[in-house]
Amino acid sequence: MRSLLASVLLALASPSFASDILVIGSLVQEKTMKAGQSETGTFEVRNDGDDGAAVILYMRDYLFQADGSNAFPEPGSHPRSNASWVTFEPEQLTIPAGGVAEVSWTLAAPATVDTTGSLWSVLMVEPMADQFEPESAGSERNLAITTVYRTGVQFVTHIGEPETIKLEFVGGSLADKEGKPLLSVDVSNTGEAGLAPAVYAEIYDGKGNRVGRYAAGERRIYPGCSARFHIDLGDVPKGEYVAWVIADDGKDHVFGSQLPLAL
Repeated sequence: MRSLLASVLLALASPSFASDILVIGSLVQEKTMKAGQSETGTFEVRNDGDDGAAVILYMRDYLFQADGSNAFPEPGSHPRSNASWVTFEPEQLTIPAGGVAEVSWTLAAPATVDTTGSLWSVLMVEPMADQFEPESAGSERNLAITTVYRTGVQFVTHIGEPETIKLEFVGGSLADKEGKPLLSVDVSNTGEAGLAPAVYAEIYDGKGNRVGRYAAGERRIYPGCSARFHIDLGDVPKGEYVAWVIADDGKDHVFGSQLPLAL
């Protein structure tokens, strides 16, 4: 069993290479489109390693949830996948040490689109694992465990008029972080439009006095996906409060929820 396990693990790539492959430019291509419309563009892939590298490119769908889980199923796995709209070339790159290669892409909406709102997918850029000799091949007791880092370029399209644009607060918890309160809230996109809300909490004391605003940052959330936002309440004194948690996408879409807090 040990010999078989060693053979499997030693066949994988060396982890030192993975971080040497970088996609240059924006990792999100976001377009508002009409049926039959197409967009084109390019991005560059750079090899910062000391050796030449082979890189493969392929499409995947992308789903994520507030618990930290991520899924990259095959293209077309859900009704809001636009993976079939994306073509690119080349599908494989050979990049010399210190070199840069260009990838061209086309995003073409079909002549008839039944789904309105946001659709998305991701183009994966991944070093080929079989191009390296494992360092520990001389002993079955020394296992070379590999982590291959792949980079995704997201393709997001907004098409037509979505019937619903909606975020819901589906969970909240209060924890202690290094002696300071940390409020965590889960936000789910239950509408048809992808949004990138900035989330913050307005804190009020028992007399209705505003204590302050505490920000959690901004994250992109696609329909059917959810995200967890962490709000540092570090300077709020102990006591009873009310938190108005707000998600604002900056485009006239604002959602809120009220939470009681006992610090």
